[in-house]
Amino acid sequence: MRADAEVSTAVNPQGTAVASILVVSQFYPPADQGEATVTWKFVASLAERGFRITVISESRPNDASGWWELPGVSIRRISALPRGVPARLASNLGRLRLGTYWASWWAARAAVLGSGLIRHHAFAALVTRTEPGSGVVVGKALCDLTGVPWVAAIGDPHPPCLYPPPYGPGRLVTIRDRAHGRWVARALSHARAVVLPSARLARWLDGHGVLPGGVPVIVIPHPGLAGVPEATIANRRCLLLHAGTLRLGRTGAPFLHVLERVLRASPELTSQLEIRLLGGADERSLAAARSDLLREVVRVEPLLPPIELRRVIAQADALLLLEAELQEGVFLPSKLSDYAVSGRPVLMFSPRDGTVSDLVGGTRHPGFLSQDPEEAAHRLARFVTRRRAGDACLDYHVSPAPGMRLEEHASLWARLFGIPSGAGVVS
Repeated sequence: MRADAEVSTAVNPQGTAVASILVVSQFYPPADQGEATVTWKFVASLAERGFRITVISESRPNDASGWWELPGVSIRRISALPRGVPARLASNLGRLRLGTYWASWWAARAAVLGSGLIRHHAFAALVTRTEPGSGVVVGKALCDLTGVPWVAAIGDPHPPCLYPPPYGPGRLVTIRDRAHGRWVARALSHARAVVLPSARLARWLDGHGVLPGGVPVIVIPHPGLAGVPEATIANRRCLLLHAGTLRLGRTGAPFLHVLERVLRASPELTSQLEIRLLGGADERSLAAARSDLLREVVRVEPLLPPIELRRVIAQADALLLLEAELQEGVFLPSKLSDYAVSGRPVLMFSPRDGTVSDLVGGTRHPGFLSQDPEEAAHRLARFVTRRRAGDACLDYHVSPAPGMRLEEHASLWARLFGIPSGAGVVS
């Protein structure tokens, strides 16, 4: 696996300070996808350091709150489909324009807009975010059209067929998949660097041949929400909070079945526990939450904007990380960065073999529940008992990995762009 141990000045090796960055991410707030929030935190970290950022994203229904607006950041939005044009025809037009059959109308329009912006503004670098795959498509197009230094940030397996079960097949299955994989490798060979959130994901993609040789592969974890003030916990019940969407292959049902096991063994805990699934839930989770034992314990609520989420996280007795049941956890869940930076106790329903296990030391961490029902139930009951007895449970905290804190995250990217450590950004 060719992941660089150190962040090099791959974009601007002369070490010249840079000021303006173009970010392409089809998902950006107020969109409720996890990638939208991750991109916003990435942009916020750079903006706070002094970079001027222009974001190209997909149009979304208006949200009057405007919580995502940041000083020094401008957003250019493009609708995903043209008015009055069927979706299939629009996609075909986009593919024809960019010469690749997995492009979209949005990607084609983003490439046109981006090339115009680059011609009229002195962007020092282009950063594309994936998923969705439009990031790589637009990055390759803009690199060809303008020659701007391109950094491809890939947060999840790409192409999508490389999502491991239960999300997807986890391999290049069809002729179309293999063609897509070859195209991704060729496209990324034009990038100055590929940035991934975990070494596991880097190994996974490299093992499937989609990371090109000769391009630095750099691991920078997802940024976490800015630190929250110490909270005085005065909950009537022990509050366990999951802050994130449960859908696709990730479901809360296995954890809720573990919770049922705990409550059957210790019915007195029913009145002492409150579970908040903040961000909605899939049908399996909703069905599990309606059981006789859980209906008074589990609440399913909409996800909050990051700024409000900080306050809610600060009030939780523990933060829940619920991963899909994977043979190998190749993902770095972005909420783990938020949890680690918050300093609150964390309970992880995660694969024994995976990124989260690597970061926290697996079952040596008391909050690593694993995904074995018996062990997870035992560890969950032990935490609740300790917490209700007044124990602060400091040993359940997760130490942030280098780069999870916003200021550290910005520093790693500044080094990548060629700014020496501690240097300011010139205007």
